[in-house]
Amino acid sequence: MEILKPILERLHSGRPKVSISGLGTSGKAFILSNLVVQGQRPGLVLTTHQEQAEQLVSDTEFFLRLQGCKAPVSLFPPLEVPTAWSSSLQRELTGQRMKALFHILDEKLSILFVPILAALQAVPSVDWFRQSTLKMQRGDSLDREELIARLITLGYHRVETVERPGEFAVRGGIVDIYSSSLEQPVRVELMGDSLESLREFDSITQRSTTSINEVMILPAQEGDDGSGNPIHNLSSYLAPDHLLILDEPEQLMEKSKEVSETPPWVLEDHCPQIVELRSLAIKTDESTDLFIFEAKSPAVMGLGIKATPFAQTIYTLEELRKQFHLLVVCRTHDQQQGLQEILMEHDIPASTQPSSTLQLVVGHLSSGFFLKDLHLGFITEEEIFGKTALRPVKRAKIRPFLTSFEDLNLSDYVVHLHYGIGKFLGLQRLSIGGFETDFLVIGYAEGGKVYVPLEHLDLVQKYIGAEGSVPKIDRLGTASWNRTKQRVKKEIQKMAGDLLELYATREVVEGFSFSPDSLTLKEFEAAFEYEETPDQMRTIQEVKANMEQPRVMDRVVCGDVGYGKTEVAMRAALKAVMDNKQVALLVPTTLLAQQHHQTFSRRFSSFPIRVEMLSRFKTSKEQKAIVKDLAQGKVDIIIGTHRLLQKDISFRDLGLVIIDEEQRFGVAHKERFKQLRKTVDVLTLTATPSPRTLQRSFMGVRDLSIIDTPPPDRLAVKTIVASFNKGLIREAIHRELERGGQVFFVHNRVKGIERMAHFLKEVVPDAKIAIAYGQMKEQDLERVMLKFQHKECNVLLTTAIIESGLDIPSANTIII
Repeated sequence: MEILKPILERLHSGRPKVSISGLGTSGKAFILSNLVVQGQRPGLVLTTHQEQAEQLVSDTEFFLRLQGCKAPVSLFPPLEVPTAWSSSLQRELTGQRMKALFHILDEKLSILFVPILAALQAVPSVDWFRQSTLKMQRGDSLDREELIARLITLGYHRVETVERPGEFAVRGGIVDIYSSSLEQPVRVELMGDSLESLREFDSITQRSTTSINEVMILPAQEGDDGSGNPIHNLSSYLAPDHLLILDEPEQLMEKSKEVSETPPWVLEDHCPQIVELRSLAIKTDESTDLFIFEAKSPAVMGLGIKATPFAQTIYTLEELRKQFHLLVVCRTHDQQQGLQEILMEHDIPASTQPSSTLQLVVGHLSSGFFLKDLHLGFITEEEIFGKTALRPVKRAKIRPFLTSFEDLNLSDYVVHLHYGIGKFLGLQRLSIGGFETDFLVIGYAEGGKVYVPLEHLDLVQKYIGAEGSVPKIDRLGTASWNRTKQRVKKEIQKMAGDLLELYATREVVEGFSFSPDSLTLKEFEAAFEYEETPDQMRTIQEVKANMEQPRVMDRVVCGDVGYGKTEVAMRAALKAVMDNKQVALLVPTTLLAQQHHQTFSRRFSSFPIRVEMLSRFKTSKEQKAIVKDLAQGKVDIIIGTHRLLQKDISFRDLGLVIIDEEQRFGVAHKERFKQLRKTVDVLTLTATPSPRTLQRSFMGVRDLSIIDTPPPDRLAVKTIVASFNKGLIREAIHRELERGGQVFFVHNRVKGIERMAHFLKEVVPDAKIAIAYGQMKEQDLERVMLKFQHKECNVLLTTAIIESGLDIPSANTIII
């Protein structure tokens, strides 16, 4: 790249310091990734804060992969002071640090990002690290007991089942190990003293996946070399040709003085050459070569400004394409394809090929920039649609929503078709008629047992009931189980009759067949500020397919809070509105109505869609006006509680009803829903489906979509189980409040809730505490919840009545 030649020449000639200015975060990442690749030298980048480092890691990784370079990009985070609250985080940080040190020593070309606080902390000596790194190959001679002892020495925790880095498990000749150097844990199979096989396995399913020839096990703790030598700093790991890159040197100097008396440039003596990166150009000493770039942001060029009409964005892109080679960065291949279709429909040629003047690439970039000297411009998908950019976060591994029969544990409840509910007591090998066979053993009341041959396992199912419920165990030799089966049989027959009538009506009554996706809907979908999960995309396609059929839709979308059900509903709503139909969204509480109204209004703000709400938060005058406009077809989407089911409500042309948490409505409301389902498309959203809803879905009478995957930016939940401890409670609340967050504190009963509030005020006097429980008047409860939602208080002391589905993004800590 011509623009970098002068900089590389200065570095090759031995000039000690080069200063590059005029660049934002993504521009810095672009330059330093090219410096490392073209100069073929490893780099270490010092930053003021960890957030800066994380952003640079993501952007640099994008530019390296764009050039086809596989050089590892690592973050070296600072260690925190260990506490009960941060012990799991401490293990995670140690794993990241060990992996980063391994990359420095093992890779000829790597880029390491180090917050200044981490650079000032001690690290293990190089000798200790090399001696503590365990390399294993298939066919090696390896003693099981020696391996176990070595893993314990390296800081690994022995567990029953390996689930996270820093753990190992032993079952006979099999040793499972999860090293921080690995994306997946590894299964070591020993035959005597010989390493027979190495296989990666899934930490959730525990099933082996890929066979490998060798593996590197890194230490899970930090230590010294055991010889009495002091623990070193990071400089001892650097190669002679390492390039030290300082991100905003003046800020680094100030930060280092805040956190340590150690001279800020602890690494400078070990790096013969330094590159300084600044967003603004400043005067430097004569020994420094200064290079100034003129990088402009997309906002300056007319992109990324919220509420800009899309037609104006298209015009701006067309003009920029004449001056720059544009690379538009999309988060996923689906979004890349969707954006390409939108641009092509607006007669802008866009391609995934580098030869195109507007090239669509897949990746994550924090922000775009334009370099006039290179006639090169990077634009993010977010800047085209005026939405917030999200930093990629490593996906948390989530267990499946529905588990299988294989997941049976001892003492789990099971149901035998002929004998009823019992407890699973395990497998037992018995000799019958001279043949040994395995039996599944089920325990019943008064010591009764049933031995089920494995070939008859189809008669046994895992018991599924309400969470936390304990079923009554049946007694062998009585008629109670047969009576239960007869009662259930009659109920099923009655239900089948009702369903048959409903099903027949739905087949006879012709529903409205909605049109295929319009350009407006595609633009709306592309403006979604998050990355859709595979489950969410599948659900969206299923809902659209139902709506385009002439048969009336009745689909249940089941997924946890925050998994994207509302976005599914909004896309369905827009599809209906584009065909001049009206949409009604029914919710069980006033608070949820307001929350949905805010969400829908924000998402539809750039589109000619009128969204209104009917609830107690509206005056009588406002409600009358909305009801009148609704009847005349002036309201496209109406959101409300059971108020929408009252007799004075009429629609000009209702096409879609969306019901949020149907199981929380009363019997009369559900009867009204039953009538709606005969003539109008119905979409039901739920996080906790009732057994009846699930049963109808599984029978095929109501279609079911399950959103089982969390969004990619959702972090794994950290759970701490501890005795009631004043210090731990204080620390947990302080940690959340210091980051500007909020806390749920769940108390087990109403009786002592005031006493608990007094305790919390003593423990955390600066916290703003509010109390909410089920026996309060509905208006008072709503008032408290609104205060919490609007951040007028930061600790909510409550019973188990926390509103389901209520979105409080800043509440990230719950103490029970």
